[in-house]
Amino acid sequence: MTKSIKSASACIVLAAAAALWQASGALANQEPGNNLSAPASDSTNTTEHLIEPKAELKAKALKLFSDYKQKDQSSDPSLINLYATDAVIYSGIERERGGVLYDKLDRATFASQMASAIKDPHIKELNQSTVYHEPKINHINREGEKVALQMSFKAQRAKSGIKVHWLVRENKDGALEIYDEHTVSYKLKSKK
Repeated sequence: MTKSIKSASACIVLAAAAALWQASGALANQEPGNNLSAPASDSTNTTEHLIEPKAELKAKALKLFSDYKQKDQSSDPSLINLYATDAVIYSGIERERGGVLYDKLDRATFASQMASAIKDPHIKELNQSTVYHEPKINHINREGEKVALQMSFKAQRAKSGIKVHWLVRENKDGALEIYDEHTVSYKLKSKK
């Protein structure tokens, strides 16, 4: 499995994780590296308070989620346009023997890897089968920063799942954009 496939997008990562779990398990057998600790967001150095967002802001967040879901399930490369130009993406894969292996990507690298990944017919098929759970949305009030929202959700398919955590903000046009994304892909436990 190539690095570009495993970290292409939240659910493209999910597709890659499914393929990884179906493969020989080489990732799970890797020795721990220097990038196993959970990454800290670059924007966590302020005091924050979570509150329920106003209806208008929550509606914008649900539209962003809906747009993301539609673009991801159809393997639409314009998915990248939902991310801020300065977005940071942390893509993690939970290892069977413990720990999470993370990659940190900027938007340009993420866009390139996503474009490569969605050319794979297997990835397109996996993206179409993704089932999304409704997001939890909180308004973040950070001292000295613009209004932002925290969104968290899970997505699944037959053998794998992904946990997604976004920080989103309004852009200059008033639309919401993703500026910080943390994902962790994991193998679903088989039912016995």
